[in-house]
Amino acid sequence: TKYLRDGFANLDYKFYSPEGAILTVVPPDKTQIDEIASKLKKASVSFAKRGPGIRLSPHAFNTDREIAQVLNAVRG
Repeated sequence: TKYLRDGFANLDYKFYSPEGAILTVVPPDKTQIDEIASKLKKASVSFAKRGPGIRLSPHAFNTDREIAQVLNAVRG
């Protein structure tokens, strides 16, 4: 979760959820939620649109490569 949280922080995302395993991230431009959701879906990332952001639930079995895939999807 730390790798994912740090990656989103470097992209200027805000966090809607407190520290923990479930992460709800809010992009700098909230009007991009649908665009970001589309990118994540195209990258086959499991997520949910919740409140003002996107909820992700990384687990111990997720690899650094999978976390990088999520971050690359929202960048691209």
